[in-house]
Amino acid sequence: MEKEKEQRLEKVMNFLGYGDPKTAKVWFIGIEEAKAFDDTSKIDKLNSKFDTYNGCKGAKTSVYQIISKIILGLKKQEWFEEWRIYRDNILFSKGSEAVQLNLFPLGKQNIKKWEENYTKWFNLKFKQYYDFVRDENNGRFKLIKNEIQKTKPLTICFFSKRDREQFIKLFNLLEKETSEYDNFFLYKKEKIIFTPFFGYQGRTGFSKERINNLIQFINDNHLNPF
Repeated sequence: MEKEKEQRLEKVMNFLGYGDPKTAKVWFIGIEEAKAFDDTSKIDKLNSKFDTYNGCKGAKTSVYQIISKIILGLKKQEWFEEWRIYRDNILFSKGSEAVQLNLFPLGKQNIKKWEENYTKWFNLKFKQYYDFVRDENNGRFKLIKNEIQKTKPLTICFFSKRDREQFIKLFNLLEKETSEYDNFFLYKKEKIIFTPFFGYQGRTGFSKERINNLIQFINDNHLNPF
């Protein structure tokens, strides 16, 4: 039983996200999925670093909407009307332009909450889990960095302000040069941009203007990969 839990945890740690890393020109990194695993069957089927979809039809999350708008905007297409078609039919499909992954592999309704099933399935409690993922010896952060280094894509990290240090640690950015515009922080040499969380509400919400500002910021810094 203990060996089974260790193998299950290894599968989770090695699963990074969604999309085709061979063709993706923009990588989006968040903190964690909003939806928890319902049972262990989906976890036990994880056998690769990435899964692909045939589009994400009907997905309600604002994250997929905003990713679709950014990609189309960078491709100089009319994202304001066409984003839904892109999300439903192309996003994260094989051969497409974007991948999305998370620092922490277990989904939860809120980063401050904990699913008791996770303790049962992995022998880890809330703090133990986050410490385990951050621990350099367990390799998840290193795995993410190594995957990105293979193609050196434009990398957009979206998160709440409280989580910024996690991404600083991930990419060793503490003393790196950065520039700021409209709540975006650019590490140009590294091709990494920090943005607020991909939601529509509040002072940092992704309005049409802010999405256009991000696209323009990328273009002005000659980082558009399309």
